[in-house]
Amino acid sequence: MSGEKPDLPAASLDLRQTRLRVEEGELVRRNESGGVVMRVPFDDVESVAYVRELNTFAVATILVAGGLVAIGYYVSEYNVVRVLLYVGAMLIGVFGLFALRGDVIEVRTRGESLRIPSPDPTDEVIGFVMSLKQLCGGRRDLG
Repeated sequence: MSGEKPDLPAASLDLRQTRLRVEEGELVRRNESGGVVMRVPFDDVESVAYVRELNTFAVATILVAGGLVAIGYYVSEYNVVRVLLYVGAMLIGVFGLFALRGDVIEVRTRGESLRIPSPDPTDEVIGFVMSLKQLCGGRRDLG
C-alpha cells in the first residue's frame, strides 16, 4: 500500500509535504492514506497568513549546547573530556540552529484560528499562502 498513490481529485494548488490542497472551492488537508482530515469552504475563511515562528524546543537545545560548553570550559580538567564536550555542544547547537524557525500557515475561519506547521520549502509556503489569499477573495483583510 505504501507504493500506491490514492486517487485524489485534481488540485489547482497544493503543498505536498503538508498535504494541504485546494479542491473545488475548499481548503482540504489529507492524511498519508488520502483521507480528509480538514475541509474548509472558502466562504468560511476570514484570513490567511504566513507566520514564521520561533521553535522553543530548538532554543532549549541551544541552551543545552551552551551548558556543555560552560562545563567544558569551567569544570573539565582533562583535555579529552573538554574536546568531547565541545564537539557534542557543536553538534547539538547546529541541530538546534536548523530547527530554530518554523513555517506556519495560519487560517482564521469564523473566529477559529487554525495553525498548520509546514515542512515544505519556505518559498513554496509563501506562494501557496499568496495564491490562497487571491482564491479566497482578495477583498478581505488577509494576513
